[in-house]
Amino acid sequence: ETYRVIRYDLRGYGQTTAAPAAYTHHDDLRALLDTLGIDRAAVIGCSNGGRVAMNFTLTNPDRVSALGMICSSPGGFRSSDDAPSALWDAIVAAFESGDLERTSALEAQFWAVGESRPIDALDPAVYDLVREMNLIALQKEVAGNGDEQSLAPPAVERLSEISVPTLIVVGTFDHASTHEAGDFMAQNITRAQKVVLDTAHLPSMEQPDEFNRVLLAFLRAALPDAQT
Repeated sequence: ETYRVIRYDLRGYGQTTAAPAAYTHHDDLRALLDTLGIDRAAVIGCSNGGRVAMNFTLTNPDRVSALGMICSSPGGFRSSDDAPSALWDAIVAAFESGDLERTSALEAQFWAVGESRPIDALDPAVYDLVREMNLIALQKEVAGNGDEQSLAPPAVERLSEISVPTLIVVGTFDHASTHEAGDFMAQNITRAQKVVLDTAHLPSMEQPDEFNRVLLAFLRAALPDAQT
């Protein structure tokens, strides 16, 4: 109702295939904006999408008006939390056995539900959608997604370069590593604000109304002169 919103499937996700060649997601994003004739935008991403948004912000600072890191972490971030997890071990075992459907179901439980909650804490329709979307990504990963190139130096070493207003969202029931990354970004990005929502890893799917309220409040403050 207030802003022009563009959402696209990253290479290797959803309906976007991945060519067997070297690429970076942030260059793909720049090419998309060039094609659409968009000079400057607020870039917002969840999980891996946040990493892409941050890398784009670092490599194209003149084209970003605001940054949203939703349950995400900077590229190159290494968590100090290496506690063993039975659920994660089951995910690895399922993937190594080639059972992608079980892998996707367990990953949906790990990320979308959260290890500390029973599976019925999440709307079954949301759980099923996450599982289905994740399965597509896993299938494309196994088939080959091309050769993604890393940003060098990595984003984790360059947070001081980010000067735009930055929203950091973390879910209460998300993994400890995401909380650690959120704290790290909040401490090292000058114009950052951190918000904790009562969700796991995908707040825009689990609590869309509350997520939209937080995001719109951030955008209104960050872009007071924006009309669309």
